[in-house]
Amino acid sequence: MFRKNIFMAAVCALGLAGPASAATFHAEFWDVDTGSTGDPANNVIDNLSDALSIVEGANQRAADATFKSTGIDYPNGPTGPGGTADSIATWLGADAATLSGLPGTTTMLGTIIRFTGSIFVDAGLNLFTVGVDDGFRLIIDGQQVGSFGGTRAFTTYNTPFNNLGSAGVKDFELVFYEDNRVAVGVEFRKDGSVVAPVPLPAGAVLLLSALGVAGGIARRKRKAA
Repeated sequence: MFRKNIFMAAVCALGLAGPASAATFHAEFWDVDTGSTGDPANNVIDNLSDALSIVEGANQRAADATFKSTGIDYPNGPTGPGGTADSIATWLGADAATLSGLPGTTTMLGTIIRFTGSIFVDAGLNLFTVGVDDGFRLIIDGQQVGSFGGTRAFTTYNTPFNNLGSAGVKDFELVFYEDNRVAVGVEFRKDGSVVAPVPLPAGAVLLLSALGVAGGIARRKRKAA
């Protein structure tokens, strides 16, 4: 009887489910345009090693701010590159509403951003492109598939990823940094389109909730027995 109740809970959850819930990438923002030239943990970042030392290495520290990204295309637009040293709020556009931890007036000079989340990949060869001013590192499914470690004007890099398994959802991480120049931009595309976050079906949320309630009931029954 209890198994039947679990099944009915699952059916009800899926039946009540509406459209897929909105999905975003998680983004962490480090403001590094301060400090002395001898301290890479608090100075303008002009190479990938310095950026990674702050994100995950010897000079690691907590991000100064976070936001939710609906798609990595900053500043937004049909061509993307060429953003000026605007405030982060201007640079993020509509996503600025999710910014937490720093004022929107913070400039984009001397910054590091790490994007993480889930994306859909096809079976076989996938061709992603990353456009940046200045540098980046892209990891998909635990595999580094592209990077640039210096500073330069906005440039687009092809970053192929060979998925040996079936098509499906993979985790990714994109670390992007900007040193102390005027222009700043980053894009993440597949087949010419901005890569979209994978949405979590609303039914999955309700299903997990229903199963959690059913599981709690089962535990209480076992304790009472």
